[in-house]
Amino acid sequence: MSTKKIRKGAETDVLSYLNLGKMPPILNEKDDRIWIKAIALVYKSDNSYDYVVVTRGEGFSPEVKKTFGSMYSISKIEEIYPFMFLDEKTLPLLKTRKDVFNYLESKGRNVYVLNTLSDEDLKNITQYEMAKDNLKQLSL
Repeated sequence: MSTKKIRKGAETDVLSYLNLGKMPPILNEKDDRIWIKAIALVYKSDNSYDYVVVTRGEGFSPEVKKTFGSMYSISKIEEIYPFMFLDEKTLPLLKTRKDVFNYLESKGRNVYVLNTLSDEDLKNITQYEMAKDNLKQLSL
């Protein structure tokens, strides 16, 4: 857990909102699971720290979905505490590049643009779309 001075009641607020009993562990870079929803510790423009709820955005950047405490803007995300991960059992089976293109085209992606992307970029976009699908299935 962080030693930063976090707003009093911040942890209780976020855990109550999410109906979680305790803070999940901080993001472990060695964990190869893809997180799709997390609590983030943020630094705000009024020099305070607070927790927010984030989902994984396109390009794997966190997107803030719920804030607590002061209405000051978020200057920086300091730490990520993931609690929901991409469910591999619900993922479509994508074996070939053509399978990936067909899947992404079904999500409204432009095939001509996809043809210009690297394999790494295609992987990131595919994981983003799959994360969105998982969140929709869970009604989040």
